[in-house]
Amino acid sequence: MTDQAFNFTGDWEFILELPELVAYFSETSTSSHDPIKKIRVEIQDDLSENPDPNLEQLNTLQYILENQKLIAEKACIKVLEQMPQIIRDYNLEAERDYKNLTIDDIKELVRVTSVYIQIDIKEGYAYYDLFCNCKWDEEHGLNLLFWKDKPIWFGQIDGSSGWEAIKDNGTYEQVKEAQKNFVRTKPKLFVPHPKYGKLKPSQEFANKSYALNLMRQNMYVEFIEYINQSDIEQSKLQEFFRDALQSNRTEIIQFLLPKVKLSGLIHWFRKSPNIIEYLLEKGVSINETDHYQKTILAKAMFEFRHLLTIREEYKLRNPDADFSNEHIEKSKQDILWFISKGADVNHKSIESAYAFSSNQYDSKNLIEEMKDVLRLHQLNGDDKKVVAEKKWWQRFFKG
Repeated sequence: MTDQAFNFTGDWEFILELPELVAYFSETSTSSHDPIKKIRVEIQDDLSENPDPNLEQLNTLQYILENQKLIAEKACIKVLEQMPQIIRDYNLEAERDYKNLTIDDIKELVRVTSVYIQIDIKEGYAYYDLFCNCKWDEEHGLNLLFWKDKPIWFGQIDGSSGWEAIKDNGTYEQVKEAQKNFVRTKPKLFVPHPKYGKLKPSQEFANKSYALNLMRQNMYVEFIEYINQSDIEQSKLQEFFRDALQSNRTEIIQFLLPKVKLSGLIHWFRKSPNIIEYLLEKGVSINETDHYQKTILAKAMFEFRHLLTIREEYKLRNPDADFSNEHIEKSKQDILWFISKGADVNHKSIESAYAFSSNQYDSKNLIEEMKDVLRLHQLNGDDKKVVAEKKWWQRFFKG
């Protein structure tokens, strides 16, 4: 137990000394040093003018400081209880490190990396998450939801624990009903509270989203006024313009068009032919390349290759089953549509699409199948006429 007291200074994310918690997991380590010396703590805030966490959150932070070892012990016990299920889920039955596990073994498999103090509360204390690294799932990690020293829920770090907290405190149905009747409030710009001279995280996000929320709530007069009065970066203007194009906000499109650089936008809308046609009318080139020097046609060819790969892998696993070519045919039509709009069938970036990674199937035939889609448009004169009489895509270009 520590006599350390927590003092909030306006930062909702910070590094906290939790030596007993760290030591509990590192005491059995065979390495000469443990990479985690302190713990990152984040407090969930609400979008209000109150500059401080609620009392229950502060109580919980103090509780964690005073009960570090107890919390670590309870965490390890919970993980040990769940290990049979984890071993089954991750097919670890044959792994030596997962046989006859003890608490000391769990200390080797798990490292607490951060603490998240939720806004949901019960009986004077907030729920909190221990986020951990774990050796059996280094990508998704481990999340343990706690209330005081009681583990409530166990899972991956994916945001599910908030629902488990309100199930535990009995407010789940109330929250679900409130979501059904949710009414958007008018967007607002926040200024730092004089107590700390800092914005809360939710306020920072509200300020960053202010203009976009004005547009999405159809407050066009306010949006235009805000843009005209502000020094907005080109990347943000493009973001607003993309959103306006996607939702067909004609007034905003016309307002932003003189202010926005159109270069790069076409790659956001490869699946939206109407928007591509609009951009082409405004002078954008269908052969414009992205950051990887690929054209929109090259990207379509990569998708075509991906679908062919799926087909071949399916055939390997299910040799007697039928495979629907619907998506492959649609991909071919997309490629032909880009070509009809002037896409360069000889662009160098297309060549990289022919690089198949598997040798389980005949990639040469697949490459030829891909090239067949372009071949007609890479020929000239009489050669093109002869090939057109034989190829399946002739029906798309009649008349």
